[in-house]
Amino acid sequence: MTRWAVQLLLRLSPSVFRERHAEELIAVHDQRAAQTRGGPSALWFATSEVMGAAVLVVRLHFGLETGITGARGGATMWETTRQDVRFAMRTLGRNPGFALVAIAVLALGIGANTAIFSAVNASFFRPLPFGDADRLVMLFETNPEFGWDDATAAPANVFDWRDQVEAFEAVSGYSDFSNQVTAFRDGEPVLLGATEVIGNFFSTLGVVPALGRGFRMDETWEGSDNVVVISHDLWINYFGADPDIVGKSIELSAGSPEIIGVMPEGFSYPSAETELWTVPGWATTDRDAPFFRRAHWVRAFARLKPDVTQTEADAQLQVVVSRLQEDYPQTNSVMGAGFTPMRNFLIKEVRTQLLVLLGAVGLLLLLACTNVANLMLVRANDRTREIALRHALGAGRVRVARQMLVESGVLALLGGAAGLALGWAGVRAIAVSNPMSIDGATSLALDYRVVLFTLVATGLSGILFGTAPALQTAAGDIYGVLRDGARGASGGRRGLRMVSALVTAEIALALLLVVGAGLMVRTFWLLREVDPGFTTQGVLAAQISVPSARYQNRDQVLEFYDGLIRSLEGRPGVESAGTVGHLPLMGTSWTSSFQAEGWPPDRVGVEIVHRRADTKYFETVETPLIRGRLFESTDGPEEPLVIVVNETFAREHFPAEDPIGQKIAYDQAPTAESTWYEIIGIVGDQHQVTLGLAP
Repeated sequence: MTRWAVQLLLRLSPSVFRERHAEELIAVHDQRAAQTRGGPSALWFATSEVMGAAVLVVRLHFGLETGITGARGGATMWETTRQDVRFAMRTLGRNPGFALVAIAVLALGIGANTAIFSAVNASFFRPLPFGDADRLVMLFETNPEFGWDDATAAPANVFDWRDQVEAFEAVSGYSDFSNQVTAFRDGEPVLLGATEVIGNFFSTLGVVPALGRGFRMDETWEGSDNVVVISHDLWINYFGADPDIVGKSIELSAGSPEIIGVMPEGFSYPSAETELWTVPGWATTDRDAPFFRRAHWVRAFARLKPDVTQTEADAQLQVVVSRLQEDYPQTNSVMGAGFTPMRNFLIKEVRTQLLVLLGAVGLLLLLACTNVANLMLVRANDRTREIALRHALGAGRVRVARQMLVESGVLALLGGAAGLALGWAGVRAIAVSNPMSIDGATSLALDYRVVLFTLVATGLSGILFGTAPALQTAAGDIYGVLRDGARGASGGRRGLRMVSALVTAEIALALLLVVGAGLMVRTFWLLREVDPGFTTQGVLAAQISVPSARYQNRDQVLEFYDGLIRSLEGRPGVESAGTVGHLPLMGTSWTSSFQAEGWPPDRVGVEIVHRRADTKYFETVETPLIRGRLFESTDGPEEPLVIVVNETFAREHFPAEDPIGQKIAYDQAPTAESTWYEIIGIVGDQHQVTLGLAP
């Protein structure tokens, strides 16, 4: 194992040196290894050999070794390096307090960088689990009237892009709404994460199921949609890794579809919670229905043809967009479209945060190196007489300075090893608490990129904190020290100047970190001070999926929820209970434009967020009623349809009017078929998406 490590390190040396001396150095290593006994001496031998090789390679690359001539030159250098390493280990062993403090400081800095870089690596560098991922682009729609920059698309537009943009080899998509379905195992209900996808979803991604097959395009439509594909984890945990699972059925709330495929291990795109994939089962008549182009809920993506550039594909897409604007002015008059590489889209929410974190831990590592450099300078100042004696006995300034650099390198390697262990623990902690990776596509892991990053950080750290002590050693007044018999008479003053400079750098770096941390704390505190518009104290939320096979119509579903609420309110300790279609701050719900009765055609409200709620919801979460009334049990499907709005809606859309009694339709241009809703009440604002956005 030691021989392999030494060979690997020597491969990193300059080619001229490697060709002349590598074989001899390996032969010398083998000779020493044969003479080494087992036990602690073998461990010491392995450590000194690997560290010696590492330090040698660093010195060669940075020009710290010159004048190599003859075959024995390499072996002499090797011996010198090993002596330096052994001396450094003995010196550190005589000062365990200093060594432990320096290693701990370095380990914290390198460990933090390793942990954060693992998240950067997962998002920026780890391969996506798709075939030819560089040819995948994420499509989106834009609309200046609605403020859309990268919105989901209307399914009709997606199919038009597929049919009319020749640069696209394939176009597919999936529902952007999170979904859960109820499965039954031995009569017991189990909630499973599900994603609804267009039939060519897997083939467009270039992913082949581990068992069975993926969906076909024709299975997107009604009549051929009674099929599902399951994840590898679901196959293992739910079906016991049944090798004959393909062709069997899974009992779901909406029926018992046939399992046609099992995806490879680790694949769960587009969400880590996805356990099975379904197809929408759209009616073929939906293709030309108005809602199919008006409603936007498909997150579309495309695979470019091999010989097509992104610029050419975008030019073709814009031609189709212009054509659709002319053909469908009611829905597409200002609707644009574009695309971006798949990875860029998937990391857009975390890109800035990760880079800021990486910069912060980079400053932390610089601060750690400055601390260790200060410790090394103080220690070098205490060793001034020792260094002067070595000079007097014939050691040159460069030789002594090189020894100081070797000590720094040994410290860096030990700190790097400890930092790698801390980084591994940090990666595990991040993966459990906040997996900063591409959801459903990549995961955190301590792979070779992270290890290589740690090695580079370790090497740079050794150079950073080792340079100042080495320079001080080389520039000291050696003869003055011996003449005065003092410990560092002149070198001490120079050392103190270096220490002062490093302390100033420490203060500056620490100030940057403190200011950044202060701004983050201030932002967090301000978010805590934001009133979300509802209470969470003493409120318990549960997600419920009603089996459509058992509750087949609206009346049965309403009866189930009414019975559930009555049952809960009758229990001790329950003051009130209510239901809502989508909890606030738990992702977006559906949005729409609207127009009020009597408004002129050019007066339209855009991007209003919808929530379905019952009679007790606002009371349960303590959102106050401002004016009007809330929903009542008499507001049934046979009565006029009613809605409740918040204060922001009333203020923005009815600034000089009373919204109570107004009727609105969720259409940009209402028609005779539009459904009208009467506003019956105004409640306090709830933050629906994030605390940082307006209600």
